[in-house]
Amino acid sequence: MITLSELLGAEVRSARGDVLGRVRDVHVRQAANGAWEVDRLMLGRAGLAVRLGMPTSKSATEEDSLAWTDVRHIEDGVVTAAE
Repeated sequence: MITLSELLGAEVRSARGDVLGRVRDVHVRQAANGAWEVDRLMLGRAGLAVRLGMPTSKSATEEDSLAWTDVRHIEDGVVTAAE
């Protein structure tokens, strides 16, 4: 199991090792069975602005986030995404 505190601030890298950003917020959703599950990791400045409830010149988009289904590995403060 991973905790939210392990995700916040973690560096996000592509499978090739390119740095994509840092996790600034975590979006969750309620599943059909009533359980809460992680939906997306919000990255970078836009993700931080969303977390803080600040208005931004653009809304956070998929470019500013990583779908949880695209996370392949989490270890030592690094989240590795799928290709």
